[in-house]
Amino acid sequence: MEFPVLTAQQISAAIQKRLAEKSSATRLVCFDFFDTLVSRSVVPEDTKKIAAGQLAELLGEGLTGELIYQLRRVLEQRLCAESHRNGLDPEFNLLDLGRVLYGVLKEITGDGLLPAEGSFVALLTDIEVAVEKLVQTVNREVVELLRDCRSRGMKTAIVSDFYLPSEYFRQLLSCHGLSGLVDHLFISADFRLTKGHDGRLYEVVCRESGYRPEETIMVGDSGHADDMMARRRGISAYCLRQPEKSTESGVNVTQGRADREPERIYTELFAGNRACHFPEMGLSLHYFTHKLFLQAVSDRHDTLFFCSKEGEFLRKLFMRYQEIRFGRQVVASRYLMVSRKATYICSCKKLEDEDFGRLFVHYRDLSLLEFLRSLNFSKGESLALCEKLQLEPATRHYDLKNHPDFQSLIGSESFRASYEVHRLSQRENFLLYLNSHGRGLEEEGLTLVDVGWKGSIQNNIYYALDGRVKVSGYYLGLLSPTELHPNNGKKGILFSDYPSHSPFVHVFNNNRSLFEMVLGASHGSADGYFRRDQWENLLYPRQSDFYQNDEGEHPFVTVMDLPEERRLFNELIAPLQNVYGELNDRLAAQLVSLTPAMPEFEWWARQHARMVFRPTRDEIDFYAGLYHLENFGLFEFTAFRPGGKLPVSTRLGNLLALLKDPAGHLETGV
Repeated sequence: MEFPVLTAQQISAAIQKRLAEKSSATRLVCFDFFDTLVSRSVVPEDTKKIAAGQLAELLGEGLTGELIYQLRRVLEQRLCAESHRNGLDPEFNLLDLGRVLYGVLKEITGDGLLPAEGSFVALLTDIEVAVEKLVQTVNREVVELLRDCRSRGMKTAIVSDFYLPSEYFRQLLSCHGLSGLVDHLFISADFRLTKGHDGRLYEVVCRESGYRPEETIMVGDSGHADDMMARRRGISAYCLRQPEKSTESGVNVTQGRADREPERIYTELFAGNRACHFPEMGLSLHYFTHKLFLQAVSDRHDTLFFCSKEGEFLRKLFMRYQEIRFGRQVVASRYLMVSRKATYICSCKKLEDEDFGRLFVHYRDLSLLEFLRSLNFSKGESLALCEKLQLEPATRHYDLKNHPDFQSLIGSESFRASYEVHRLSQRENFLLYLNSHGRGLEEEGLTLVDVGWKGSIQNNIYYALDGRVKVSGYYLGLLSPTELHPNNGKKGILFSDYPSHSPFVHVFNNNRSLFEMVLGASHGSADGYFRRDQWENLLYPRQSDFYQNDEGEHPFVTVMDLPEERRLFNELIAPLQNVYGELNDRLAAQLVSLTPAMPEFEWWARQHARMVFRPTRDEIDFYAGLYHLENFGLFEFTAFRPGGKLPVSTRLGNLLALLKDPAGHLETGV
């Protein structure tokens, strides 16, 4: 028997008419989900293929998405047949599939290569949900019908033949803002009973909801499962004409991209999310995020520690990338409040064994005040110490380590005593801070992520841990890394000059300062590590205060936050980061597809090169208005505004030198 196919508006009118009839009581309106409340941008089997590809990328070991998908098909059929033999409908639950698939893959890969069974099943399920979120768009007119039914006092339910159990299905409702519009949820996976096989799921609906069939209405797109099977069970039904697919969703996986060049796809995505200044920086940051994730998975790191301050935004990109692609944090991340000033004193040795070489190799000419502040002495204590020793604090000396005043300072008992107190207390508190992250450092090691460039903070942490802990570092850029040891390895992800020059290193190297500026943070620099009782009893007060985040005040860590830095971040940097973040979301979603393909690295480098070689006048003016606070070695604001216009002869000379030796001049970063 065929029944009329109606639009959402026609169904709404029919329900209103039914309500007006006193002889008819309608208390529950049920809705199908797929092709009713939401539409997919791919056919149903393609969501499984996409999810299989995502899972294969994480597992590695030669597993392919096609292999996992084919195994899944066979196992689904086996589970459905088993369910039918047990007197239920031919249906399966994704959690059961995950457990069976785990056993098969373990036989293929052997022990030790897969996560534990529970972790594997959770990963499989989270990926499935993430893919479904990306391929679905809400059908607004049907949602309005759902909302109208609720407003008229009727209860609502979703009745769906689907293998995802309801506890995970609810995440889809939440994603689309439907949770508050649905009173009941009946998913075939929970009962192994379906609408489409013989309609037994409708018996569950009436029994569990407490409403009789004559009090219930079913709305859906399937003439068989939603209409005929419902009517056989005594439920009134309306067959919905499939709505036009909405284009209002934020990000979608679409079909038909396999034959299109990746460069064209990414150019189109980029065109829709361009920041007003340096828009290509968003591309470079996304590419770094993607490569960082792949490297961490390949190296089997389960947790990355992002170093402040640049690590704040890098971590946000990393977390969003994983959430969009996999529905979870496959590689966990922590935020580590560190700076060169805060960590250097923690890494220093006893005075008789310390030559401060790791400071002087980068800052040869310093004043005594700058030296003491680099050791994290407060400004007040530094001045008091110099006054006591009758030494001039502010004069910057050529080659300070060989200056008589420096020898007088480090030879004094006053300095020796203060140095040892600072060194031991800061180191003790820093180690307490590290251990507060709940990680067994000596057993598990410590993997850092930072912007670059030599890895000085990593060196400080390595020495603060006495070299006993394996410390690894991933950097956006790595240039002439120092202090490399078997337990202190470093890798440049986007560009590097070690152990050899990576492709297009000069292009990215020339924007080091810009990378640092656009990766500004919402807080100040780590100033030191103190217990609250130590802080309250400091003889010389400091400008900093304890670090606070969404969870409240953090013990042990103090930060120095200056008004100039807050203004710069809030007014200039945060708006750029918002656009970069949106672009990262769109590009991460593009990887969730049947044929994920990224442009070759040369394409990304060419996009970045536009900012180096052809910045706009607005971008130059914007950059000239930025400034940066140096808080180690030299303690001063660095501005990027040029001091004056170069003569034409000088500019021509620079151009000729560049043309003669482009690599040599670009290498300098000038």
